[in-house]
Amino acid sequence: MIVLKGRIIDAISDTYFENGVVVIADNKITRVCREEAFSVPPEAEVYKLENGTIMPGMMDVHVHLKVGIPEKVQNPAVYTAGISRTIPGMDQYLGYRILKSYLAALNFVPSGITTVRDMGDMGGYFGLSLRNLREFCGINALPRIKTANVLLTAAGSNQDPLPSWIKLTDVEDWVIRGGADEVIQAARKNMNARADWIKILATGGPMNPEFQQLFTDEEIYAVVNDCMNRGIPVAAHAMYAKGTLTCVKAGVSSIEHGVELTDEITDIMAQKNIYLAPTFTIVKAFINGEGKQPAVYVDRCKERFETMQKSFELAMKKGVKIVAGTDWKAGENAQELQHLVECGMTPMQAIRAGTIEAARLLKMDRQLGSLEEGKLADVLLVSGNPLEDITILTKPDNIKVVIIDGKVEKKGVMNNEKVCL
Repeated sequence: MIVLKGRIIDAISDTYFENGVVVIADNKITRVCREEAFSVPPEAEVYKLENGTIMPGMMDVHVHLKVGIPEKVQNPAVYTAGISRTIPGMDQYLGYRILKSYLAALNFVPSGITTVRDMGDMGGYFGLSLRNLREFCGINALPRIKTANVLLTAAGSNQDPLPSWIKLTDVEDWVIRGGADEVIQAARKNMNARADWIKILATGGPMNPEFQQLFTDEEIYAVVNDCMNRGIPVAAHAMYAKGTLTCVKAGVSSIEHGVELTDEITDIMAQKNIYLAPTFTIVKAFINGEGKQPAVYVDRCKERFETMQKSFELAMKKGVKIVAGTDWKAGENAQELQHLVECGMTPMQAIRAGTIEAARLLKMDRQLGSLEEGKLADVLLVSGNPLEDITILTKPDNIKVVIIDGKVEKKGVMNNEKVCL
């Protein structure tokens, strides 16, 4: 038995309460109550931290588990044209890249991220490899993983890595040359590999024109309908209004980025319970020079960020469900909660976006996402009160104890502040 004592944020209530207790037996939460309502048995393993907060494990619903992709062409003229061509796997062999991805993914859990949704790669099967490694080998040092496996894009898009006269087998899995039937077959290939999600690139990226829609309406409707019939949710990379509107009308489960939202789009999203993952973190990182992007790309990100903020405010006003997704590197994922607060959420809303709302999107809310009796024990003990300062969660040193599936995966002593046993 594990007992944690401290301030409790259960991610369900509107507030928190002090002097709480969370009891874990085997891999389940068996009790959430005040200290005076529970007598700790002598054999229990007790964790208590002065000014500590107990909360659910955090989730990031937009990551890419692949590591080691080739460098993009660092040519401002190419970026201005909206083209950033890469050739997957040509500079690093696949086994090496998968090992690098595994090592990078080990940074999630120490930073308090216990579940991620991998939004796909370019034919390397990184997400599937790591998910299966965790599932079949019981490696709790990795977070729980839901994966889209190989993302789907249209030929000639900003994510099509090769000119038409070069053929590469690995690319054929995800670059759709045209037609609804081909999109459906590519999605079914992912399903056959046991992908949890299907990810389509409906629009271009920051350097592409706003009017650009990569798949036709027919192709988007066809793949979403086929996936719905098979019980597989669809996530859409959708930055601009034209492609985003088609996606929400078709009934995707989530919009990734959502840079240019309108009244019509947000009304449909609210009506159909379509989630928004704004991914502020990656855009802010590029603006701050962390992505090593050329100046023209950084300038465009600055422009797009202003539009993103307005779209986010509109989504909140219309009651669109919002979740935390970074599109950024492992270990820095809680930055999204900070950005959500900076853009208008309360700290509690941001925490919910990274816990229970994320769990609802992933259809895991019956088992995860909140501190409730009977749920799986993915639990954090954090130094400080994130409802007073959300940035506490952005520093891995403040994440003192991480429990996944009832097992302690991290416990430590930081800054002479001992986690009491």
